[in-house]
Amino acid sequence: MSTLELVKKSAQMNDFLEAKKHAEDLRDTTLWNEAIQALRDAGKSPCPTCQSKQTIIVSEKTLDVYVFCENCRTKEIEEKDRLAKEQAKKSIEVNIEKILSTHGVPKRFLKAHIEDFPKKFMSLVDGDRGYYFHGGSGVGKTHFAVALMRNEILNLEPEQKNYHKWDIPSEKMPLFVPVIELLLDIRNSYNNTSISEKTIIDKYTHVDLLVLDDLGAEKTTEWVLQALYTIIDRRSREEMRTIITSNLSLTELKNKLDNRIASRIAGLCDVQEIEGKDRRLIR
Repeated sequence: MSTLELVKKSAQMNDFLEAKKHAEDLRDTTLWNEAIQALRDAGKSPCPTCQSKQTIIVSEKTLDVYVFCENCRTKEIEEKDRLAKEQAKKSIEVNIEKILSTHGVPKRFLKAHIEDFPKKFMSLVDGDRGYYFHGGSGVGKTHFAVALMRNEILNLEPEQKNYHKWDIPSEKMPLFVPVIELLLDIRNSYNNTSISEKTIIDKYTHVDLLVLDDLGAEKTTEWVLQALYTIIDRRSREEMRTIITSNLSLTELKNKLDNRIASRIAGLCDVQEIEGKDRRLIR
């Protein structure tokens, strides 16, 4: 039996180590290309799993042979990605309180959940606009705002970062900030050469969902009005979801702050009064 025939026979039996050994004897001969083709032809047998045509790659330098089924490989990759995506969502569920904390939510509200509220509030869960929640102290405005924030995070879809690696992009994560702290951050930037006022304002205007807590509790000055208007106006123009809590009705807010701010909020948010007893006094 000739060397070429030995190559073909070994390849057909999927004994590529033996086929490679015989093919090496034909390197630099007129039969070299035929030996390579014999190795390639071995991969034409159907995939034993799905019977699809297999793909074969032969390195002419090393004679290493790679036989694979494109159909099975695609399914395998899709399954690995599906599992990785599920794992990413599972990780978010398991670490939701930590995520809320790192995105500004105070410890007191980390366990806030939409099921803590009567069924009549459920119609607000799937809204695609923002909300302006107002009502007396302690009735649950912030609690419900954080519950909606939790729901938003749990419903975010992970995106593929790299091979079988899925995660939620940081820019998609909602952000919670008390208005007084937001203003303090801006003021502190004046004495900090490493961060500018614009950087802080951009942070609060570019996030997909922003929760502004306790609007109207801050002392009113021209500087405060301008800072708040800049953030709310930008978010209004870009139609970015914003949840605002306040002890003041929108009319009261207009009288305390500025008609322009109240007008932007009216266009940006659905106004919802939260009524009830002070939850903090209930034992």
